[in-house]
Amino acid sequence: AEAVYTNYPKTELTQEQKGKVVLVISELFDVPEEKITEFTNLKDELGVDSLDKVELEMKLEDEFGCNLSYENFEYAKTVNDIYKILSQVI
Repeated sequence: AEAVYTNYPKTELTQEQKGKVVLVISELFDVPEEKITEFTNLKDELGVDSLDKVELEMKLEDEFGCNLSYENFEYAKTVNDIYKILSQVI
């Protein structure tokens, strides 16, 4: 299935916001921040499964004070996908 968020207008997160995302991922999955790039694959490189994604989604919602749609979030394959999803709701 194709990700739902691809039709959204292009908005970019700031470097500070991207840094927050990386920090959350780093702390949650015990990975050094410098190893996480926008191209990092959540499943293949970080071992993120569907339960991990729910936890990540909730932590990002807390961090950014927003409401993420799991229907979109479950399609996130890379850190950049998370940036795109977040950029639509914050």
